Amino acid sequence: MKKSATPQRVQLKVPNIMKHRRKLYIFSAVIMLAGLVSLLVQGLNEGIDFTSGNSFTLQMNRQVTLDDLDGIRQELASFNLQGSVVRRIGDDLTQVEIRTSLLEDSTQERMLKALEEKFPITETSVTVVDPAFSRELARRALLALGVALAGMLVYISWRFEFRSAVTAIAALLHDAVVVMGVFSLFQVEVDSAFVAAILTIVGYSINDTIILFDRVRENFKGVARKEDASYLINLSIWQTLGRTINTGLTTLILVTVLFILGGVTIKPFALALLIGISFGTYSSIFVASALWLDWRLSAKQGAGPVSRSPKPAR
Repeated sequence: MKKSATPQRVQLKVPNIMKHRRKLYIFSAVIMLAGLVSLLVQGLNEGIDFTSGNSFTLQMNRQVTLDDLDGIRQELASFNLQGSVVRRIGDDLTQVEIRTSLLEDSTQERMLKALEEKFPITETSVTVVDPAFSRELARRALLALGVALAGMLVYISWRFEFRSAVTAIAALLHDAVVVMGVFSLFQVEVDSAFVAAILTIVGYSINDTIILFDRVRENFKGVARKEDASYLINLSIWQTLGRTINTGLTTLILVTVLFILGGVTIKPFALALLIGISFGTYSSIFVASALWLDWRLSAKQGAGPVSRSPKPAR
């Protein structure tokens, strides 16, 4: 009795993206290294949400000029507050935001009185952030990110495999480091909204990676030969590329509009999303999949399972 022949896969001709993965590793490494050096040398430009201090919003009865800003800075210098942030805010540029270190009540009152005597200030609001709140906010931000990554590691390991989980988390860390590195290089101020942006980026990026790995799992069913891995990972990328690009572009259009038309306070949040979504799309395709492929090729058993397969019905 003749054995039935094993059905052969029909291999579609797709461009081999993964053959360039060493160059992609170098590209990612250079960007991450630049960001890490900046983080070590000058750190992040932390807002008062993290450092504690006073935030003053001064409403004027006319548009604030550059001379007004220079005059306010000179007035602050007389109170030994030379490093304070002074900027125009509001759609009509009639408000001034001042951010200083934590001030005593008496110093705060004298400073505001001096400013009101020299500038047409009609209204003043003051926000104080104490050091205890800043430390707690930083701790909770790190805890939230750690819990999110740990939950993803467990779920992806169960849903797919441990190898997929580790490479997916590596891609997420890549995105977070890139965003923080850019903010550090250009000293863009970070506050509590920045934490929300990082968590949003993590959620967005992992969605793309999961879709790619789901296609990888389907394509690798029944594959036992190690040499098929490179072709099938390329096939999976090209099968999901249209969806990834369309989703990324539509999201980036919205975030770009938010960055251009949004107020001053929303711009850092939108900027973080612009960088994170762009690199999140990139890392899902070129970082997570490349790491997964190299890990698979270096495994002693070559192929191995990609997911938990249900037991065949009897």
